[in-house]
Amino acid sequence: SLFPKSVGGFRTRTGSQAIRARFSLRAGCPPPLNGTVNSSRSDWLNATRYRMFIMASLLKDALMKQSPEPCHLPHDTSFTEKQGQYLAFIYAYTRINKIAPAEADMRRHFQVTPPSVHQMVLNLERAGLIKRVPGKPRSIQILVQPENLPVLR
Repeated sequence: SLFPKSVGGFRTRTGSQAIRARFSLRAGCPPPLNGTVNSSRSDWLNATRYRMFIMASLLKDALMKQSPEPCHLPHDTSFTEKQGQYLAFIYAYTRINKIAPAEADMRRHFQVTPPSVHQMVLNLERAGLIKRVPGKPRSIQILVQPENLPVLR
């Protein structure tokens, strides 16, 4: 073994013990009583994987039902370069995080003041490029076809 079983009188965990401890913390259940896991096919580990898979699929289904597919505008929609960058950011952020960005996220990305971001969101909404619910956080939906958006810089 590359690592000693005890260092300075304190017992250290082996790799499999550390993995079991992490899984038990994530799953909220105690590790198996026998203390040995010979393979990744143990009953305890399979049960943990099953619970994690079920939770992930339920969460995915809930997110899919939560946000309906946005309606898109015709191809001839025009916007300024700066508006295009904001639209591209909103689109990219939503694709990656599965939730629309907050104005604070846009402020951090573009390094502008909060009133500037809010004014841009209002201008995009007035121009019919986005749809949002006032007072509801992270409710921005893009109404422009993704293929018409510029590359995010």
